Amino acid sequence: MFNSTVSGHGVVSPQRRIFINRNLRMESIGAIGFDMDHTLAVYNTENFNHLCFDLALERLISDHGYDPVIRTVRWDPDAVIRGLIVDKDHGNLLKLDAYNHVTRARRGFRFLEKDEIRNAYSRGELPLGSDRFRIFDTLFDMPEGCIFSGLMELKENGTAALNRSPGQIYNEIRKTVDTMHADGTL
Repeated sequence: MFNSTVSGHGVVSPQRRIFINRNLRMESIGAIGFDMDHTLAVYNTENFNHLCFDLALERLISDHGYDPVIRTVRWDPDAVIRGLIVDKDHGNLLKLDAYNHVTRARRGFRFLEKDEIRNAYSRGELPLGSDRFRIFDTLFDMPEGCIFSGLMELKENGTAALNRSPGQIYNEIRKTVDTMHADGTL
């Protein structure tokens, strides 16, 4: 049986060990970064995402001039999942099948009826590589999706004077979240 110790602090259980494919001298490592992919640590993503959501709403108000009424948008961690697609032209979140056909669509928090989906996406397969669409494929996208849904809901029901296109709204959300990651806010 292999036992390992950490600086004389005792035996490290197998569940807490880090295994690598080559020799690694830890004294030669200057920094270790974590990127929320859960390879070296399990993160409390809901707390992180909620913080990102709250900070981004405040930044949209302070940096982009959004109406403070957007603070009424509530964090809902179940509102968005990985794999959804943002349609920046129509302001919808889309769920696609394996052939890139829209199976469900939501604007704000209202699911579109089948005839609304057919009218908006009648041409079949969507050109997902175009700038019109954004795929939520990482954990970092969840706060953006929740904010986008909330702002589209406010826009749809006239609660907020959002004189921006859905594409502008999404791009400002994306820019805000990117800035918060880059400037150390998060």
